[in-house]
Amino acid sequence: MIKKTKGNNVMSSPINLSTSPEDVIQTIAEHADLLEASKLYHASGLTEKAEKVLELFQNTIPDCRDNRTKVDKFIALAVAWGQLGNNEQANQCLSDAQGIITNAFKFKSYAFISLAKGFIEIGDFAKALELFQSSINNSEDDEELLQKISITLRDILDNHADLEDSIKNQYVAFLTEVESKIE
Repeated sequence: MIKKTKGNNVMSSPINLSTSPEDVIQTIAEHADLLEASKLYHASGLTEKAEKVLELFQNTIPDCRDNRTKVDKFIALAVAWGQLGNNEQANQCLSDAQGIITNAFKFKSYAFISLAKGFIEIGDFAKALELFQSSINNSEDDEELLQKISITLRDILDNHADLEDSIKNQYVAFLTEVESKIE
């Protein structure tokens, strides 16, 4: 072991010359992030350790607060599993990422509807229509969402006979578009 001596600026190191290559890899891996540690183990032929590290990494994902970080971690994890040749795990991670994205877009779509209703309440029908249109941009196959928008648009047209013709025509056109997507 290298020791710091007077006049010597070398710091003590946990690695000595009699350390095995596996121990060196272990020491380095312990100081790397989990994905890097997994790559190091895999490159060194220690696939079992690489898999255990990836499992540890995967267990940290639910603790992430924001969906973007979760998605990024699932994608990085999928790549790492793929590099280990475990396509089943890689596909599962990508499916998990896709599920988060789908749910986020669904929430976003319903949030746009709520926001649009707020704009209707203050009389900004043009802005409300923009938000209704935005709500289906990523959810065109969500029949429940389309039904909700259709009902809301019909209510607006029925309860606001005083709408300007240009706005009313835009609402009718959008309602027709929405209803054509409902099976």
